Amino acid sequence: MKIAFISSSRDPSLPQIDSDGGAVTIRHYASELGRLGHIVDIYTGRVAKSAHNNKYSNTKSKAQHENTITLGHNVRVIRNALKYNAAHKHPPQLRPSEKLRVVHAQNFAHSFNPHDLHTYELVCLFHIITAYGFLSQKKILPNKVVLFPMLLSGEYKKFSTVSDAYIKIEQKVLSSVSHICSPSQSEKGALIALGIKKNKIAIVPRGFDETIFYHRARRSYPKGKKVKIACVGAIRPQKQQDKLITIAKLLIRRGYLPKITIIGENKNFYDKTYEGYYLKIKKRIAQFGLKKFFHFTGNLESKKIANTLRKSDIAIFPSVGESFGKAAMEAIATGIPTILRKSISAYKEFAPRGVYALAVDDPPENFVRIIENLLLDHSLYLRISREGGILAKNFSWEITSKKLESFLKSIKKTRAF
Repeated sequence: MKIAFISSSRDPSLPQIDSDGGAVTIRHYASELGRLGHIVDIYTGRVAKSAHNNKYSNTKSKAQHENTITLGHNVRVIRNALKYNAAHKHPPQLRPSEKLRVVHAQNFAHSFNPHDLHTYELVCLFHIITAYGFLSQKKILPNKVVLFPMLLSGEYKKFSTVSDAYIKIEQKVLSSVSHICSPSQSEKGALIALGIKKNKIAIVPRGFDETIFYHRARRSYPKGKKVKIACVGAIRPQKQQDKLITIAKLLIRRGYLPKITIIGENKNFYDKTYEGYYLKIKKRIAQFGLKKFFHFTGNLESKKIANTLRKSDIAIFPSVGESFGKAAMEAIATGIPTILRKSISAYKEFAPRGVYALAVDDPPENFVRIIENLLLDHSLYLRISREGGILAKNFSWEITSKKLESFLKSIKKTRAF
C-alpha cells in the first residue's frame, strides 16, 4: 500500500526536538510499515524562524534544512511550508490556545494542492485538529481517512478548560471520518460515549523498542533511606510533575532522602503554557528548599532514558490524562518497579492493577505510601520488577505495527478507492 501520514505540528524525524508520544508513535509505525514493504510518506509542517525569538520555532527551523528526507526503508518525511490564508474561518468562541492549533492546522492543510493526496490508498491523520484542517477544506475524502485522535476533549478537561466550540469541532471530525484508530479500550469507550459507532473504531496499541527498553529484572532491592525516583514525560500540566514536590516533602518527613529525576523537554517549549508550568515547578522547588532533591535532565534520546530508568529504584507517573501511556509502559518494560495513577484507565491496556505495576488513587500521600511499601516489602519490589518482562511479547513496535497493518489492509479490502 501507499500510505500518507499527516502530522501538522510534529516532525517525527527530529526526536531531539519533537519528543512527545505522538512523534514517537508516528516514527515507529511508519518505519515498521516501511519495513513490511509499504510506502509511507510522512507530511509535516516546516517551521519558519520566529520573529519573537521563540526557542522552539528557531531550533526546529534550523534543524529542518531540507524539504524532504529519507527516514527509513520506504519512508520519507516531506516538510511543507505553511501557507497563510486570512480567509480561513474558525469559531470565534475558541480559547486562544485552541485557536492557535486550529489556525495552524488550516494553514498546513492549505499548503497542499487538491491532487497531492489522491495517489495514496489511505491517509492517516494524527490529531483531531489536524483532521479538521483537511476535512474543512475538502483536501481529502472522509472515507479515505484513518483518524488517530491522540487526545480527546474529555482528557483535556482533566487539566485545562475546553470550549464548547472545540468540542463541536471534535464531534464534527469524529462523525465525518469512516475509520478511527484508538490505542486503548478506554479511549474506545469514550468515543462510543460521544455517539461514535463502535464498528468504525479499531484498537491498535502503541509500542516500545524492546532493543532499547529491554527487560532486566532487579536482583537486589534499595537499601537504606536513599531512594532514586524517575518520572518520564514532557513537562506539561497533564503530566502533573508538580505533584512530585509534595511527594518529595512527604518522603523527607518520613526520614527518606529522595533523588527525583524528571526526564522531559525543559527548553524548547512550543506552548507558553507549558513553559509557565515548568517555571512554576522550578520556583516552588526553590521556595521549599528542595533543589538538591530534584534533577531535570531535559529531553533525552531513548537509550539515555532507558539507562536512567535502570539506574533508578522506582518510577512514578502522576499523569492525570492519557490516551495510552507509552512512557509508563517503557518504564515497566525495563524492569523498574513502577507506580501509576489508578484513575488512568488506559494504563490497564498494558498494566492490569496489581500486575506488572502498582496503581494508586490520586493524592500524593498514596504515592508515598506505595513507595514506602516497595522499599520495605522486598518480595513485592522484586516481583513487580520481574513481571515487566512479559510486555515485549505483546507491545513491541514490530507486533503493534503488524496489528496496524492488518487494520489498514482490512480497510483496503472492503473499500474501493
